[in-house]
Amino acid sequence: MKVIFLDIDGVLNHYYWYRERRFKCKLPHPLDDFDPKSVSYLNNITDITGAKIIISSSWRFDPDIVNILHKVGITGEIIGCTPDLYNIYGSLCRGKEIDVVLNKRPDIERYIILDDDTDMVGFRKDYTPYLIKCDTYTGFGMVEYSKACEFIERQLGDNNEED
Repeated sequence: MKVIFLDIDGVLNHYYWYRERRFKCKLPHPLDDFDPKSVSYLNNITDITGAKIIISSSWRFDPDIVNILHKVGITGEIIGCTPDLYNIYGSLCRGKEIDVVLNKRPDIERYIILDDDTDMVGFRKDYTPYLIKCDTYTGFGMVEYSKACEFIERQLGDNNEED
């Protein structure tokens, strides 16, 4: 199976998106109003590769997160969330949380990580090579999308390839 570990803040919503919305609308807007360009890039990746989504963002604690993501237009299949290891280790480390998922899910053969943070060192390995790092200010834009597509070509394959 192919998977995208998805962070949200700094990836699908970001500083410039909110600033632009505030100046255009002159009204507060909901925090779950994500940048449609970032959403479109993510949808292109899941459509092309058949990759499924695992939420690694702190948004995973919102019991309505799957509905929120569908509401903003995410079309990829969301198959779960990473566990919360914050209380165990005293600080957030996405790499450790990804370790747990990969240990429990041997069916995940290929993956990428979309995140604006770099805490990707886990127990088993450093996940930094799988990270498509987004800029907190600009989110998952064309540059990151291009990098993800290049990585996907090497790592995730296409829909015709068997999982």
